Amino acid sequence: MSDFQRSFARAKLAGLPFEPPLAENATVESGQDEAQEEIDEVQPLPEFEQDEDSSSTSSASSASSTGTIKPNSKHLFARPDGFVYPFYAFFFNLFPLAMELNAGRRALDPLPWNDYFNQEYYLENIRHGEIVIHHVYIIPPAPKGPLFICHHGAGSSGLSFALFAAELRKLLPSCGVLSVDARGHGDTVVKTPEGQVRGEPYDLNLDLLGLDLADAVRLLHAKLEWPHLPDMVLVGHSLGGPVVTNVALKGALGSSLLGYAVLDVVEGRHLNIQYGVYGITMV
Repeated sequence: MSDFQRSFARAKLAGLPFEPPLAENATVESGQDEAQEEIDEVQPLPEFEQDEDSSSTSSASSASSTGTIKPNSKHLFARPDGFVYPFYAFFFNLFPLAMELNAGRRALDPLPWNDYFNQEYYLENIRHGEIVIHHVYIIPPAPKGPLFICHHGAGSSGLSFALFAAELRKLLPSCGVLSVDARGHGDTVVKTPEGQVRGEPYDLNLDLLGLDLADAVRLLHAKLEWPHLPDMVLVGHSLGGPVVTNVALKGALGSSLLGYAVLDVVEGRHLNIQYGVYGITMV
């Protein structure tokens, strides 16, 4: 045991009631001796290899960088393999309990996106000066159900709304959920007219992000051959808040838009936009 572990153990044991020593003729089971040896020898933590795609997910924050973090949406919910012993197991002979709790658990594999969404699409959008391949996840709505259109925050991806989609569908089974990857995030790609992929710095101008969102909805409408746009509610988290507000302000989705909601948004930026929105409900 290290000096730190010994000092920690002494501090914890000092508060416990005193126990008299065992009699000289008392016997100790061999299993307890082996367990004590395990305590004295610190067990190494399990190691896992982080692939190149998932390494970019670390330190992603919806409130920080808007152009340098690009999580790979396929591994957003990846968790390390193996079992990590609780730190207190080293001091209180809890290895058998830890192993018992771990027994029978399945491997902590990444949770696939299609546990939460039915379909994903790559929608090509040719504009003047660029080609955008919008990547989106969707659960289509029932014929008369509303469609919730979700825009994530900076440094995240469309899969940040995966659990939201699952819980919302429990409350409103007829609704659909569309969640987009913004440019520079997830699997959405921006190319030059010659087909070269554009890298950092990404252009995250508010008007451009709003145009991306509206275009992705229109392209999906054509792709799925809907007779008309369903009733829609926009939902934006953090950076996505001003984006959905901007789309509502410009009327880019027409009369099918019922309202919009913002979550954990940068307040000043959002309020400057919100004052121009009339006739649309904001929650």
